[in-house]
Amino acid sequence: MSVGMVQATSVRKNSGSWWTAVDKDLHWLRQEKGFSMMELSVSLPLFAVLLLSLTVIFGWGIKSYFFMVSDWALQRDVQFSMKRICNDVMFADRVECDSGRITIYGKTSDNKTTRVNYELTRENFPRIRRNSQPLTGESSLGTIEMEEMDFDAVGEAGLYIHIKGRNRATGHEYELRTVEYMMNNTRGGI
Repeated sequence: MSVGMVQATSVRKNSGSWWTAVDKDLHWLRQEKGFSMMELSVSLPLFAVLLLSLTVIFGWGIKSYFFMVSDWALQRDVQFSMKRICNDVMFADRVECDSGRITIYGKTSDNKTTRVNYELTRENFPRIRRNSQPLTGESSLGTIEMEEMDFDAVGEAGLYIHIKGRNRATGHEYELRTVEYMMNNTRGGI
């Protein structure tokens, strides 16, 4: 017999034995009929509970992030308003204040008189306006309301300023109080 014939004969013999070996290895699967369905019926509800709990935790995280950013917007609005008012008061010549409204008079570098008005309006929702332009409000992060804006004279050249805001989404309040003194007050008094 030639070498080629020996190889062909051995392949035919081994081809049947290979499948037999695999069939013997998978024989245990035939003995466990129904166990796969039982495993699925136990594992799928456990997977659903795990997925639901992860979704709830993710939702809480998003909600707390939104509340944190919304409170940050409240603090930013109150601080920005306070800085603008304090800056204008510091360089003012004269200040006229009323409940929820202040008018600040100053001079430009070429000695022209300027006037800046700040007021707490209650149109759609409370906000602070500077020369009838909104200084606060319209935040996409939450509804920020300015609740209080009070002024009072302190001594000859000082002005007590109080601003309070509230976040409707969280219910948190934030307020700042300060006393600002006018540097250019040569006329004496507020």
